[in-house]
Amino acid sequence: MNMELRQALREIILDRQQMELEGSTPRDLVIEPYEKKVSICMGVRRCGKSTLMEGIVAGLRKKRVARENIVWLNFMDDRLAALEEGDWNDLYEAYYSLYPEKRRKEKVYFIFDEMQDYPGWQLFIERLRRDEKCEIYLTGSSSKLLSKEIATCLRGRTMTWELYPFSFGEYLTRAKVSRKVGRLSTTQRMEVLRAWENYKQTGGFPEVYGLSAERRRQLHQEYFSSILYHDVVERNAVGQPLVLRSLARRMLNQVGTLFSVSKVCKDFSSMGYSVSRETISQYVQWLEDAFFLITVPAFSASMGEQQRRMHKVYCSDHAMAASLGARITANIGQMLENIVCVELRRHTHDLYYYTTQNKYEVDFLATLPSGERHLVQVCHAMDDATTRRRELRALTTAMQETNIKNAWVVTEGHEEDIPTPHGTIHALPAWKWLLSFGE
Repeated sequence: MNMELRQALREIILDRQQMELEGSTPRDLVIEPYEKKVSICMGVRRCGKSTLMEGIVAGLRKKRVARENIVWLNFMDDRLAALEEGDWNDLYEAYYSLYPEKRRKEKVYFIFDEMQDYPGWQLFIERLRRDEKCEIYLTGSSSKLLSKEIATCLRGRTMTWELYPFSFGEYLTRAKVSRKVGRLSTTQRMEVLRAWENYKQTGGFPEVYGLSAERRRQLHQEYFSSILYHDVVERNAVGQPLVLRSLARRMLNQVGTLFSVSKVCKDFSSMGYSVSRETISQYVQWLEDAFFLITVPAFSASMGEQQRRMHKVYCSDHAMAASLGARITANIGQMLENIVCVELRRHTHDLYYYTTQNKYEVDFLATLPSGERHLVQVCHAMDDATTRRRELRALTTAMQETNIKNAWVVTEGHEEDIPTPHGTIHALPAWKWLLSFGE
């Protein structure tokens, strides 16, 4: 028994219970708790997971759940730094010593931010889930650690959601601008287009809004360092952190392009680094586990073929990529493709790029949980006849091969329905596609 830790825990619990909520922008992601299941929210650092939990607390208070029945702990609190594997019972007793009448009798809501770095947490969560009347929410910024730990004793007892930086729709909600796509007045349309221009510059991290361009770049760079060292280097004991950092920056400059592990190895070798293909592949996976990167494989009926072919790479936030030196702002098509990729990933992990039999490429083939399939091509503009012919040819061929009757070209400003022998191609401005997709 650690009496000092237990007292600190009591103080933290009581402080949080008396805390007045600041109010925050509602998120589109809705976490629906299931009976006797642990709800887990994962996402890149600083994307708003704790704020989402604040919304859950606000909802509970609105339903008149007593503050004493809500336990909300952030394990980034320095007062919890000394917590060890044998101390979990002190947390259990810290709460129930404050409210002994609630033990096994009243429903208690436990919310734990970033606890996955502490050994033995999964056994503690399973004990709570099994022995108490409770609802449990966890947040974390590493899919790998959470999934690995869950596999031990929480398998089948969790439900997982992923949170990303603000979508364009959420950005409009925060800016108090209408999200309705149809029947916009001239003034409303101007507000949406102005917000769209701002969103392309600021991205979706909540803390950057209202900052100058220079301060925004500084904050993004701080995020990058924190993600790199806390969520990748420290958690995975990375042996070559300089290689990792260089690799991450290199990948940001390859948004929307095919990524060759072999070429990267050769380039590092020419710079004097001894690094294997396996190491590069592992580093890429860890960057993706930290929700910093999204990799998109080629569509193939063969899993082995998918693994052999090169993946395309994207960043979880286009503005952060720009702040880290990526040339994404100079290439509007590249920026749009990154924004579209993140929006698709919000809805599904069944996401690929598609290459037709005659080697035409479509940027995305996505299958939603409903089973609905989408072919999506991203193109800055379709004014040039050669560009128009190339993009439509790829989509038309893919529609024929996949038997998908509707496909989309996401552009900066063009809107048109284009009939083909195999279905209809819908060209839409990016802002309109973002607001209508998945609705």
